[in-house]
Amino acid sequence: MPGDSDGQTPTVSPVAVPSDTPPDVPRTLRGGVDAEALAQGHADALAGRSYRWRLSLERPVGETGSERRVVEATTVSVAAPTTFRSQRSETILDTGFGIRITRAETYADGERAYTRVRNRRLDTVRYEARRVGRCAGGEGPTLDAAESAIVRYLSVAESTVSFEQTRTGPRFRVTGREATHPSLASVSGYRVEALVTPDGVVREVEATYDRPTPNGTESVTAGFAYATIDRTEVSPPSWLGRARAATAGLDLPATVPVGTPTVTATPGGSTPVGTTATPTSPIDTRGCGGFDCEPFPGGEAVGAGRCAG
Repeated sequence: MPGDSDGQTPTVSPVAVPSDTPPDVPRTLRGGVDAEALAQGHADALAGRSYRWRLSLERPVGETGSERRVVEATTVSVAAPTTFRSQRSETILDTGFGIRITRAETYADGERAYTRVRNRRLDTVRYEARRVGRCAGGEGPTLDAAESAIVRYLSVAESTVSFEQTRTGPRFRVTGREATHPSLASVSGYRVEALVTPDGVVREVEATYDRPTPNGTESVTAGFAYATIDRTEVSPPSWLGRARAATAGLDLPATVPVGTPTVTATPGGSTPVGTTATPTSPIDTRGCGGFDCEPFPGGEAVGAGRCAG
């Protein structure tokens, strides 16, 4: 080759690419947040993967102006779309320390979801069982609930998107104001921030707002976060055998109070106090394993449009 005195073929040295070079902005964040498309892309990116997800809502508790607050949370470890373990809890925050109370635990084995509900005040336990399956879009109940949460919290009138490097990798920070989702129509001072990965996974969401109550307004912080993705294992709880035995042979969904005093009406009078309650079936699964149609922490409905009717 001309100019090559030793006859060797010249090589091209690779050019180093700066690690902080921003990747392309996800399509769902260009020109404003498309909450529904973002939710669907999030579900597509996590389909078939394991993860640990926590959905929470923090609000005041007690008299108006009280510094005591409660965090109502649902934490879910997912091994597969219909194999997961969840815990619903309340943590009372008071003068620098917290007391957590577990309200309910659920374990889904791929076909059935079993729930243990404990009422600590009455010292009672009940077991629930229902079928668990994939939702209309093909995802499991937990991922469907995450889609609903994304649509709820990131449907906003105004939004900005910026790029940043974080400890866990590159992220796009979404900041939004003025909620437009119908379930947040009565709130004021709405502000939301979210961290989205370049492949469209919404890793964190935090929304703050004021909502009206009979005693005035209360400040709320709500949202969710993924603690792990692809490194989550799910093991059955110690109470699973008891739940299966209590609900065996019953039509699903079913609820069985265990060892609780009851009075059951009969044509000639009543059953004596102290007997075990008869199984009932009051749970409406609404076609997707029940989880996606449970209320958000704080009593606000998950995916009202998805679960209504």
